[in-house]
Amino acid sequence: MRKVQEELEIVVGKDNLVEESHIQKLPYLQAVMKETLRLHPTLPLLVPHCPSETTNIGGYTIPEGSRVFINV
Repeated sequence: MRKVQEELEIVVGKDNLVEESHIQKLPYLQAVMKETLRLHPTLPLLVPHCPSETTNIGGYTIPEGSRVFINV
């Protein structure tokens, strides 16, 4: 986080608020935000599905009628 703080201090300054015009000048902050959203997406799951019969996928048994959530 120190690297993000340093980048913000250089581009924005200590006592200023981040404005939209600063975003393109903050590549490390952009990378941190993208990585955070990759690891913890705000909308991670599609509509749940229920298999009509028991099946095996990738070595896992999915029982009939169980709720399956697909991660986007």
